[in-house]
Amino acid sequence: DTIKDLPDVELQLVGDGEMKNMIRKQITKLDLSDRVTLSGQLSNSELNHAIYRCDILCLLSTERTEAFGITILEAARLSKPSIVSDIYGSGMTWVVQHDKTGLVVPKLDRQALEAALIRIVKQPEKIEKLGASARARFETHFSIDKAASSLNMLYENTLA
Repeated sequence: DTIKDLPDVELQLVGDGEMKNMIRKQITKLDLSDRVTLSGQLSNSELNHAIYRCDILCLLSTERTEAFGITILEAARLSKPSIVSDIYGSGMTWVVQHDKTGLVVPKLDRQALEAALIRIVKQPEKIEKLGASARARFETHFSIDKAASSLNMLYENTLA
């Protein structure tokens, strides 16, 4: 329903799951087929292109299976903020710092997600600021050079 209330927003849903048919019916019921796309599984190249084209990435996992969130790192590398679920034991809330590099919402809390989406969509300058901060955090903590340096230091400390 939130997307219906945000006429300038387009939504691309990536992946497959047990809710796909229900979502498809809801899209039809709300007459949103011109603004909501069900993409299914995408190749790495297609996923990177989708991230490049988006303004905000939402990774709203409900379980710890999304332990770290490589996709949110890819978004950060491209200066895109992310909205993620607050899942205990997941690394997503370590990668995405609430209101600094993106937004964190309680898992399965539809009202909190709707409020976050409405708030962020109405503040394009905030999207840009969060995206720039996400890119800076990526460079500081997650770039290949930083990761290699940290791994090297771990080995040196272990051997010492």
